[in-house]
Amino acid sequence: MTELAQAHQQGRRLYVGTTAAKTKRFVIWDIGAIACRGQPQDKQLIKQILLASSAIPGIFPPQHITVDLDGGPTSRESTGAKTPTNAGERA
Repeated sequence: MTELAQAHQQGRRLYVGTTAAKTKRFVIWDIGAIACRGQPQDKQLIKQILLASSAIPGIFPPQHITVDLDGGPTSRESTGAKTPTNAGERA
């Protein structure tokens, strides 16, 4: 965590993308900014994001990520790959 935060403060960026399973929206996470927050739950959040970004439907389960948006907790179910039901859709 410390190394991620230091790299972020030096201008290096690490962005990770996930897809919300229900809405099919692409979400970009700034991992370095999360590491810089210094909150106890940040390490777990980063782990969840990395797992969600590599999730394959049917092989790895989706990650349920809870984030605070506008002061209230919101649950996001994220997966890193398109499901067969939306494989033909375009972004």
